[in-house]
Amino acid sequence: MSGRLGQSRRGGRMTMATFDIAVQDRGLRGAERLAYMGIGDNDGVATDVAVAQWANETQSDACEIILALCEKGYLIEREINGATALCCPRMRAIIDERDTPRPVAAEDRPAPVPPSVRAWVMERDNWRCHYCGTDQNLTIDHKVPRSQGGTNDRENLITACKTCNCAKGTKSYDDFLAYREGQAS
Repeated sequence: MSGRLGQSRRGGRMTMATFDIAVQDRGLRGAERLAYMGIGDNDGVATDVAVAQWANETQSDACEIILALCEKGYLIEREINGATALCCPRMRAIIDERDTPRPVAAEDRPAPVPPSVRAWVMERDNWRCHYCGTDQNLTIDHKVPRSQGGTNDRENLITACKTCNCAKGTKSYDDFLAYREGQAS
């Protein structure tokens, strides 16, 4: 049996969700519960090595625990990365969901300010922060933030230091100026 089960590829990746599955299942007792935690820590795949470590048992005893979990329906055979393995389907569903890449659609990403426009704006603003006048750590700020529909048009861009740009956040230009005036008084 140990030849089919193989050894842990990554191990140590238990999530709270897989931990909760092992802890909250009332059908598991003692070494079976610890073995189930070892399976969760091994990406939901049962290996004699992982079960033996978690249940503090020999590998031979770990194989017996794995067989008992199979008989109770906790583990099923499943193909993973081209190999057959004994898996906990509930844990694998959580792990597969966690490992699924979440691509950001190109239309959801704001277009960066082109370097030529960035240089033009900084030159126009004499390489000084529009808000405080420093010439250190300069960035480009949007008067109307992109999150509020602002564009990369030159009229919507000003030079700002990182400190002022971070303080402005998603406030509009006018709101930030009013905020700064309120802070000064």
